[in-house]
Amino acid sequence: CLSTGAIDSLITEPEFIPEAQARTLAAQKALEAGCDYLWIADGDEFITVQQIEKIINFISLDRFVTWFRLSLKNFVFDDQTYLEEPFTPARIWKVESNGYKFKEFNFDNDALYNGTVVAFGKFLNKDVSDKELPSKLIPKEIAWIDHMTWMNNEKSKLKVEYQMKHFNGICSYAWDESKGLIFNEIYFKLTNQPIPILKKKDIWEEQTYNTTIKQ
Repeated sequence: CLSTGAIDSLITEPEFIPEAQARTLAAQKALEAGCDYLWIADGDEFITVQQIEKIINFISLDRFVTWFRLSLKNFVFDDQTYLEEPFTPARIWKVESNGYKFKEFNFDNDALYNGTVVAFGKFLNKDVSDKELPSKLIPKEIAWIDHMTWMNNEKSKLKVEYQMKHFNGICSYAWDESKGLIFNEIYFKLTNQPIPILKKKDIWEEQTYNTTIKQ
């Protein structure tokens, strides 16, 4: 559902609930309004109207795909430095797809669907994870969305603390009292991943970015 720019529904209670529960409460409002898709966006994701139009055109071509991942351009440490590779979280879900209907978010932004299946000659109601249903990445060539996610500030210090608690001591960033926000080298060693490559916005990108914002 596309609104006119105003907030159609604001949910403030109950307080201190898990993210998945909060997202499910918001999703229920969209389902009641008869929306065909659910699209979540965090406050640090900056999506232009042009990107929204391109994404809608892209997903409308895939009749049998249930949910989509977006390509986010992760800016880290400052607003000029970003990760070379896109961050690709789940962000868009069809309400009804392949005989299943969206039910709820069950962890962070993982979703559950419910549908009727035939098993042993009987019709059974079954919940399935969205991971069991078809998905697709919306490539950065379609839309590479600015994501001001890990800036070197007090907010990121608190975010590191939250991530460590939420994901059982696992976070790819760490807070150093003298340097501020840094990559957590221990995390990358434990997961056998290379530390991400950083890139700087060049003049052409800056001009394109400014033009997009003005539009």
